Amino acid sequence: PSVTLAQVLSPFEEVDVMKVDTEGAEYEIFNARELTQKIRILVMEYHQTTAERFGALAALLSLTHNLQVFGHYNTDGGQILAKRYGD
Repeated sequence: PSVTLAQVLSPFEEVDVMKVDTEGAEYEIFNARELTQKIRILVMEYHQTTAERFGALAALLSLTHNLQVFGHYNTDGGQILAKRYGD
């Protein structure tokens, strides 16, 4: 069985730190802006991908979800740290 990110976050008004390790699904789960508005700090592992897909994820987190993104592209994957602007 699986649950959505919305179901996980629904009981909380705000989440201080969220760690995400979804084995490659990280690109699909951050489509609902209202979800990440609850998250102050996001630590995320990303998997092997193209520069375009990584850039799209970083832009989505930054522009759409109001998170300041720290990380760098690596073809084998890596880590992203994102912090809500103003925190």
